[in-house]
Amino acid sequence: MFLRCIFAIFACVSVALNVQSWRVHDVTVVEDEYGVVGNQTVKKYTFSNGNGMTAEIITYGGTITAIKVPDACGEIGDVVLGFDNLEGLYSYLVKLVVYLATLYRLQNMY
Repeated sequence: MFLRCIFAIFACVSVALNVQSWRVHDVTVVEDEYGVVGNQTVKKYTFSNGNGMTAEIITYGGTITAIKVPDACGEIGDVVLGFDNLEGLYSYLVKLVVYLATLYRLQNMY
């Protein structure tokens, strides 16, 4: 819990100071540009530790795009269904809204 609070504080400070990378204990956080929506830049934060685990989170709805962990043999694998770019995520969200609207309409027909 304490570490989460520290990361939240560092995230706020990094936005205010435009910090690109920092390190807390054994965790490194790197800020990158992920894409642009309208006139707003979407940023990607990559958290990584010394054991080879990384987590990527973007500022477009706080979406987790990747969590990569080593298996028993030490090979890194992605365990999250994520998107490599903003266009793929946006396309998925549009299709999801259309699908849910269709289901809602079908439910109300009967």
